[in-house]
Amino acid sequence: MTNSSPLLKQIDHIVVLMLENRSFDNVLGWLYDPANQPPFDKVPRDQPFAGLSGQLWCNPRPPVPLRSSGPPSVPVTGEACAARGTVMTDPFPDPNEPYDHVFTQMFNQVYPKDKIPNTTDIPTMQGFVNDYADAIKIAGEAKKGCSKILSSLFKSGSMTAYDPGIIMNCFAPDRLPVLNGLANAYAVCDHWYSSVPTQTFPNRSFVHAATSSGYVYNKWKTGTHVWDIDVLVNKTPTIYNKLEEAGVSWRIYYGGPFLLCNALIIQDRLWEFVPFNSHFFHMTQFLEDAKKPGGLPAYTFIEPNMICSSKYGPENDMHPAYAIANTGAPTDVRYGEELVFTVYEALRKSPDWKKTLLVITFDEHGGTYDHVPPMPGCVSPDGVIVPANEPGGSGFNFKRYGVRVPTVLVSPLIERGTVCNSVFDHTSIIRTVENRWLGEDVFLTERDKLANDISEVLTPNLDLDRPAIMQNPVPLFTGCDAQPLSGLHRDSLVAAAKQVARHTGELMDLTAIITTEQAVAALDAMEERVRSSTKVS
Repeated sequence: MTNSSPLLKQIDHIVVLMLENRSFDNVLGWLYDPANQPPFDKVPRDQPFAGLSGQLWCNPRPPVPLRSSGPPSVPVTGEACAARGTVMTDPFPDPNEPYDHVFTQMFNQVYPKDKIPNTTDIPTMQGFVNDYADAIKIAGEAKKGCSKILSSLFKSGSMTAYDPGIIMNCFAPDRLPVLNGLANAYAVCDHWYSSVPTQTFPNRSFVHAATSSGYVYNKWKTGTHVWDIDVLVNKTPTIYNKLEEAGVSWRIYYGGPFLLCNALIIQDRLWEFVPFNSHFFHMTQFLEDAKKPGGLPAYTFIEPNMICSSKYGPENDMHPAYAIANTGAPTDVRYGEELVFTVYEALRKSPDWKKTLLVITFDEHGGTYDHVPPMPGCVSPDGVIVPANEPGGSGFNFKRYGVRVPTVLVSPLIERGTVCNSVFDHTSIIRTVENRWLGEDVFLTERDKLANDISEVLTPNLDLDRPAIMQNPVPLFTGCDAQPLSGLHRDSLVAAAKQVARHTGELMDLTAIITTEQAVAALDAMEERVRSSTKVS
């Protein structure tokens, strides 16, 4: 654990924006490379930077006859990236992201889900193309097996036309100028790992509670119907409970429906704050709060809009497009860039900007390529292991981080062009919040207790003169049409429905929900009853 910087006391507002499912290489790997235009052509002050430049990174393709065409290996430069960063909806279809698939991506080995070892071997990071070929196959099978109602919503075309090599494509800085621009104007963390080598719910649980209580899957099947699933709901205290006990202000702002606020639906201890009117607000309120002196709380957590709808707009979490229903623009990464720009501009213009630290990160890599292996050696948060033969179990011991994710730290107290090489994971956010307001002897689990504090990037010289951050034009949003639900949408709906039933006694008819518009309408119809409810069964 790194000690808290004395300069952390100058920060009165920590703001976290967590996006979805991109690896470090996918978003920031080309941040510094001689082929880029200045200032992205070289690393400032000759600092070490674990990007893609300078070496040829490759992954093997599936062997013949499974491989219909293409060379036996795919480089992250050259052919695979000849048009890098130009397809703003890549990768499509959506890569695999659950724990067993992440293991395949890291080690290029396929094990039965109940036989995945807790190895201390260093991952080769050679299985991304092979596992993405599997994702394309799964997408094709889902497309063939979908109902007549759903089939009318899917675009035509064979899934065999998709090249698994595109998983190696990584965006150039000029294609994601907001994230790359902020990384260059402030600080980039090139060894920030997701907390668990798996998908959304467990990793987001770690950023809130420093544990996922032994679970590494969003969901697990309980029956044959598509809605017969159970989902991860963490029941341990969160950083918000600790802050509340200490009288420290906090708020969670969400971009979509209230009942799809992921923190709320997967963290049971947040339901202690019914009717939520002091702590949970839509993103529009964040923009208003940022305008007022002291308008923002001490700790702010922002969730993007994770579901497309005419009411809340395009999905702007940067999650790759759902595998069997590509409607294009609603999952364009430029919508995520627009959100980052909006948050940054709101804070930069805030009267409290001089004492604010913004953390922009991603929950997990989402199956996109990264060349740096997540090393073993991190500590288990609580020693909890759910055996692989139990519902939702995997046998994972939580002693290895997940794959690297893009993380940018923004504050006028950070020297321009900083590259931070320290090892962080999502619990580093909790550790920093604890150090700032609660004390170094306060912690949730062993993971945040030992996590590195991110305040090491702070400098004593306040610098308000930063280069202008520019964003590329964002596609005109024309609606979602009848966009069907993704796997993450279904998981979130089940989690929301379970909380609704628990706290209001009302059962939602999920079988009638097929599209994102229907999901949003059903959830919004329940909002007021949930906000005013005090029922806990």
